[in-house]
Amino acid sequence: MERKTIWNAVMGMLFFALLPFAWAGEAEWRAHTEAGEAAVRKSDFVLAERRHQQAVAEAESTFGGSHPNVAKSVHDLAGVHWLQHQYAQAEKLFRRSLAIREKALGETHPEVVQDLQMIGWTCAHQGRSAEAELYFKRSLAIWEKARGMQDAGIPNLLLNLSELHMRQGRHAEAEPLLKRCLDVIELTLADKTFDHAGNLSDAAGFLEEIYKKQGRQSEIAPLRQRRFAIGRKL
Repeated sequence: MERKTIWNAVMGMLFFALLPFAWAGEAEWRAHTEAGEAAVRKSDFVLAERRHQQAVAEAESTFGGSHPNVAKSVHDLAGVHWLQHQYAQAEKLFRRSLAIREKALGETHPEVVQDLQMIGWTCAHQGRSAEAELYFKRSLAIWEKARGMQDAGIPNLLLNLSELHMRQGRHAEAEPLLKRCLDVIELTLADKTFDHAGNLSDAAGFLEEIYKKQGRQSEIAPLRQRRFAIGRKL
């Protein structure tokens, strides 16, 4: 009992001795992260890549390689490659971020869905549409199970899957997704977490494109009226 008490005291002292170093490391990580994000906003991708690489290194040193903050920095770095259309490099990093988040946060965490979506798009831009579809459907299923079928985040996921179908000319599969997207937007107008205005514009725009291509002119005016009515409520 005495040895256990002494051991606990020693470990407690060590913990408090290391706290300043942990705080300093976290502050350094946040500084690199914020600088990288600022560089992205200015489209300075060379600086953004360097600062996010530094953020990855600092996160690994401060928090350990399996910490969610490492995943965030890896995801941010992947995003820089994505913005430069360097899809192979981005995919590799998004997959690393996904592996960390799945282990640290669980397979149903929203940040896991974020990585799945981006991996899907990197696959799509590299001509691997079938693989991209699997990632989009998996992320949608995870979100529906975790948040419900009518959550405000659903339109984003529906739009990505429907856009993939639109690119492939699979209008019959895209249409019900887009209609559902409008339904959920209308049901969740009070939730300002997501960009309902952008989702509304995209969903209605895709649907109108389908109606025009299929000669369904009579359905365009009611769609526009609905889009306007929803938009007024936003």
